[in-house]
Amino acid sequence: MIYKHLTLSLSKSSAVFDLKCSKDELEKLTIPNFPPIPATPNTRTGNNGDELYWVGKKNFLFRTVLSGEKMWQKSLQEYEKNGHFAQALVSDIYVFFKFTGTGVNDFLARITSLDLDKLNTTNVCFSQALGLKVLFIKREIGFELAFENCYKEMVLEQFHQYLE
Repeated sequence: MIYKHLTLSLSKSSAVFDLKCSKDELEKLTIPNFPPIPATPNTRTGNNGDELYWVGKKNFLFRTVLSGEKMWQKSLQEYEKNGHFAQALVSDIYVFFKFTGTGVNDFLARITSLDLDKLNTTNVCFSQALGLKVLFIKREIGFELAFENCYKEMVLEQFHQYLE
C-alpha cells in the first residue's frame, strides 16, 4: 500500500554523545547550556536546539547541532575526566530519518510492534523495526527514527518512494 501523504527525509547531521550515568549523578552537575534532565525514562528535553534523551537506567544520549560538536566534546570530556560520568561521541553510529505526513503511525506500525499511538511528543525509546534496534523519537508531526548508519542504504531503498 502506498501512503500518498507520507514523506521521508534525512535529518540534518548532528553530533550525538552517549552518557553513562544515573539521573541522580547527572542532576548533581551544572553544565552550562545543557538541556534539563528528563523527568522520566524514555523521554527527552531540549534547550536551544540541543536534546537530551533518557534511554536507559544509566544511559542518556545528548544530541546537538554538528557545529557544536567540538565545543561539547571538550566540555563533556572535562566532566568525564573529573569522574562524573563516562561519555563517548557516537555520531557516526546513527543516521536519523524523519517520517511525516498523514498516516505516519499506520505506516510505521507495519515495521514495528511499538504502540505508536501511546507516545506523546516528548517520548523517545529504543524498539525493534525491520528486525533492527531503532531509536524512535516522537515529534509534533510524525517521528524521527535513528538507525545504525550501516543500514542507511537499506532504509533508503526500503522507503525510496517516500523520499522528499
